[in-house]
Amino acid sequence: LRSGYSLAAHALAYGLLGVLVLHALAGGRWRDVTGRHAAGAVLIAGLYGLGDEIHQRFVPGRSAELLDLGADVAGALCGVLLVWACGIVLSIRQPGPGERP
Repeated sequence: LRSGYSLAAHALAYGLLGVLVLHALAGGRWRDVTGRHAAGAVLIAGLYGLGDEIHQRFVPGRSAELLDLGADVAGALCGVLLVWACGIVLSIRQPGPGERP
């Protein structure tokens, strides 16, 4: 059985991964993030987590855990949604280039 600390660590790490992938998919521009970018970031982070869990099956003393994968995907989803929501709020509050404040 996984500890809460371990699952939180998975969620935090994959939350950060999801945010970094989101930033890359949006071309490094937070204002340009779309739902497609967000979905892609969660999918990529989730697939990376799946690959990591599969790889652990072949490491002595380690095992693949579905709960870890769930924490990975949940963390990526939370991180991506949080940053995407912040980007939406900032784009509403801040004028773009060439716009009056």
